Amino acid sequence: MIYSYSKSHSLKINLDKTQAICFGDIDITNVRPISINRSVISCSRIVKSLGVFVGQNMRFREHILLICKKSYMALRSLYLNNDVLNPSLRRALCESLVLSHANYADVLYGPCLDVVSSNRIQKIQNCYVRFILSLPRRENISPKLREFG
Repeated sequence: MIYSYSKSHSLKINLDKTQAICFGDIDITNVRPISINRSVISCSRIVKSLGVFVGQNMRFREHILLICKKSYMALRSLYLNNDVLNPSLRRALCESLVLSHANYADVLYGPCLDVVSSNRIQKIQNCYVRFILSLPRRENISPKLREFG
C-alpha cells in the first residue's frame, strides 16, 4: 500500500533510511515487520525525523540528551575564550551556538517533556546565563533569569 501510493505520486522511498515506530507501550519484538517492495522494515524504539529523535513514548528523552551534549560542548569551547569576549558578543555566540540546539523543534517536544527533561533544559539555560554574565557556579541564578526572560 505504501509502495503503490508513493509510486503513483512519483515519490521514491529510500529503504536504507526508512524506519518504522510503534507508539505506546507495545513490545516491538512481537510486531510483524513491514514489507515494502520485498524489503523488510522492522520497528524501532527510536527514530530520527528531520533531526528530531522520537521515542516510542513521545517523551523525546533521547533528543533532549543530544541537545544537552551539543550545548555543553559548545559552551565548553566558548569558555576557553571567555576572558576576551564582551557580554554582548557572549550573548550572540551563545544564542547561535548553544540555544539554537534547544530552540530547534521546541514547539514539537516542549509540551511532551517530563520533569527530568525539563530540568535538563533548565540547566542549559542556567549555564547560558552564567556564561554571559560571568557569574560563579554557586551564585543564585533565578533573578538573572527573570532579567533575560
